[in-house]
Amino acid sequence: MNTIQLPNLNENADVTQPIVIGTKAYTFNFRWVDTFCVLDILLKDRYLVKGRAMTTGSDLIGRVKDDELITGSLFLVNKYGHSVEPTQETFSTDYYLVWVE
Repeated sequence: MNTIQLPNLNENADVTQPIVIGTKAYTFNFRWVDTFCVLDILLKDRYLVKGRAMTTGSDLIGRVKDDELITGSLFLVNKYGHSVEPTQETFSTDYYLVWVE
């Protein structure tokens, strides 16, 4: 299990950052839209996830079917065990991503 820190979307509502999962470097784009965060994940120029709303309790990469691209599960988790969705203010402080291979 690996944890991934989330960017502060309160300061900048559209953040792109490289994230290494396993042995591959992916590009994650986080965009705050209205009341939720939208996630895009790219490997080189290929979208693996596009426009996925980040919610707790759902596998964010569950629909990616190409094992050569990404494997495992990716979840948005509240650091305090609460079952509430993030706000723009609490996204980076109260939540993180957990990748399980």
